[in-house]
Amino acid sequence: MRKSTCPFMRNYRATKRRKKMKLTVAPMMKVTNYNFRRFFAEVFQNEIERDELSLYTEMLNVNFLLRGKRDDVEEALKCTPNSTILQVGGNCENTFRDVGRMLRERNTKFQGLNINAGCPSPRVSGDGCFGAALMRYPERLGRLGAILSETSGMSVSVKHRIGVVDRIDEMNDSITFENLANFVDTVHRSSQGTVRHFDVHSRCAVLNFNPKKNREIPPIRYDYVYDLIREFPNLHFSLNGEVCARSVPSHITDGNVREFMIGRAVQNHGPKTLDDIFHPNEYRLDHYCKAARRYLSSSDLRCNSRQQALAPLSNLFNGEKGARQYRRLLNENCDLHPLDIFNRALEEGGIEIDRDRQSTDENRENLNEDRQSSMVMS
Repeated sequence: MRKSTCPFMRNYRATKRRKKMKLTVAPMMKVTNYNFRRFFAEVFQNEIERDELSLYTEMLNVNFLLRGKRDDVEEALKCTPNSTILQVGGNCENTFRDVGRMLRERNTKFQGLNINAGCPSPRVSGDGCFGAALMRYPERLGRLGAILSETSGMSVSVKHRIGVVDRIDEMNDSITFENLANFVDTVHRSSQGTVRHFDVHSRCAVLNFNPKKNREIPPIRYDYVYDLIREFPNLHFSLNGEVCARSVPSHITDGNVREFMIGRAVQNHGPKTLDDIFHPNEYRLDHYCKAARRYLSSSDLRCNSRQQALAPLSNLFNGEKGARQYRRLLNENCDLHPLDIFNRALEEGGIEIDRDRQSTDENRENLNEDRQSSMVMS
């Protein structure tokens, strides 16, 4: 751990950090919609009740929330109470004020709000001039947080990168811990202390890269997040970026990390990604099936098509015998109710739900190791 080079950091060394571990599922466009969150809320009811898990919405543009079609906005703001964090994108103080008032008037049940200051997409950070581009204006970002918190009555956090550059060759000069610490301090102070939680993607954002390249090419700097946790003990930081289940203990030990944000691994591997942390070595396929049936039987299921309802279940059995056949059957067009489609895919796919626990544990040990090594949390 480096020693502090920033004199203002002495002001943050007074309080102890909470020890409870918490996971959040990252905001992902066309993934973390209401159906996705509704299903995960069924799977992880206990973890949500214990405040060990939160689910982010897709990023919603503040202009869409104010001017979008009424039915589309209603759909976007649907949430599972006490588990959902609404992420918004934008850069206009007046618009944030109007959005905060609108959310208060609607009496929405979100757990909190989050401002996107990490998306490097050209459409967002370029033409939109928000997302990762907001990291260049930390005072404005802090004011946006203060306005949103005051008008909505909810807590506001920020999701960001460790820095932002236009070109990859600028990283060595621009991406430093001191710059990152100054960014966090400026946002916190400019928000009048209302922004106290930061979700930190441990890579920088390169604005001329697409999102996929930004998840792969800039180097990971976990040590920057570790040092933020050490230097700002009265703030909260969530670690995001290429974390796998087997590495969580080392992050806890080496960096005192207690909060983790997980993205693409959940999209690719379903709830098993979280279960490898919450319930390691437990066989929970039967639990998944019961949760899926509750979800598909719920009266508030939102879908314009059967595929939309079934999409959160497509990777439910990845790594299990019969998973490929299950996915094929789940995606077939037919006139059945989504619950009947799921039951048919489960049966005809040959997914073994009630296998003997002892033989299961023996056969799954190597499979779990392979899956965990491939489950990269974006």
